[in-house]
Amino acid sequence: MEKWDLYTKYREKTGAECVRGEKIPDGLFHLNVHVWIRNSRGEYLMSQRSANRQAFPLMWECVGGAVLKGESSVEGALREVNC
Repeated sequence: MEKWDLYTKYREKTGAECVRGEKIPDGLFHLNVHVWIRNSRGEYLMSQRSANRQAFPLMWECVGGAVLKGESSVEGALREVNC
């Protein structure tokens, strides 16, 4: 079960949380990160989504995902890169 901290539009943590798949209350948000990895030749690392993914199967994307409850943006980005 993936839990997220909920924030105001000003990125202030509210103390509320949400479970992935639940409706996020109006006016609240959760954090997502996108990590663009570039090598010394200026090429970017991209990954292809699984054919089994419900949303956008087989599409290309950068590394990223939802920041989990208790994580900072940097911690979430590092976890997503290391997965």
